[in-house]
Amino acid sequence: MAPSPRPQAPTSRRRRGARFAAGASVVLIGGVWAVQETWAESHWVSAILTYAPPACYLTLSALALLLGLLALDRRAILWALAGGALCLVGVARPSLPVSRPRAPVARTLRVVSWNIHERLDRIPELRAERERLDPDVLCLQEANGREFEALWPEAEIVRADSLIIMTHGDIADHRSIQLRKEGHYLRPFLEAEIVVDRMRVTVLNAHLYSFQLAAAMKHPSAEKAQEVAEGAVAMRTVQVDRLTAWLDSQGGPALIAGDFNTPPRGRLYGRLRERATDAFAASGRGWGWTFPKSHPLLRIDYLWLTGGLEALRCRRVAGGPSDHCAVVADIAVP
Repeated sequence: MAPSPRPQAPTSRRRRGARFAAGASVVLIGGVWAVQETWAESHWVSAILTYAPPACYLTLSALALLLGLLALDRRAILWALAGGALCLVGVARPSLPVSRPRAPVARTLRVVSWNIHERLDRIPELRAERERLDPDVLCLQEANGREFEALWPEAEIVRADSLIIMTHGDIADHRSIQLRKEGHYLRPFLEAEIVVDRMRVTVLNAHLYSFQLAAAMKHPSAEKAQEVAEGAVAMRTVQVDRLTAWLDSQGGPALIAGDFNTPPRGRLYGRLRERATDAFAASGRGWGWTFPKSHPLLRIDYLWLTGGLEALRCRRVAGGPSDHCAVVADIAVP
């Protein structure tokens, strides 16, 4: 009796499928990276791809890796891991600063930027966190109400709308910078000239318009999604235009703190980075995701330095009751 034909290994199809999924994840993530580097906010679809959390794309690699493991296919596993690495390094852009010799620093300033999410019910906890962070300058966003001045009663305080700047030094001057966009409301910027221990620094506190990613993606109509995304980009462009003009006008040490609702990629981020130093990119470690605090997916809170200011150390801090992590930087002042 002739031996029956050997049944085809059931893993063959699984392996082909796993390899296809892994290869597709690499191609798709590489395509997203290319879109972010070239088009970014210039088209509404590329803007959505740019502002989406990297975790969305990392999910593709995770699924491909799972299929590779189930199929016991080494090639698929390696391709899936390559896609994950491309996402974590290329799309997510971790901060990996290079250590370099530095002369001893005589004058340092600690600045904290924190969106406190209007937590009027948690002021004692916010105050305790402020005391723990021990800033020289504190910039708050979504601090709508004079009750938030209780976070630092002995500080000098200026405010505009829901923005507050506090310091234990002196505020020599301050102003609110109003913005307009075709009748739409845009939050003002708050500028203050601060003197701390004979160090004079100009500080701008800003809270940029949200990109409205969730609103754009939930619409079944492409036309409506396009309208939401393009409208958000237009208003954010007005704000970044004003910020870049402000940076260009500064002649001495200056910094911008705030919630930018902007990931560290895209054209608007690039315009700021052409003129100022992203403190976390210069001296932080890892990805520095600041929002949402419970499971951070995006780095959208920043400190930008110019005029000879140098970030010695920058980190995110997840304490306190806000939905944002605070950004804390120790800065060398010339």
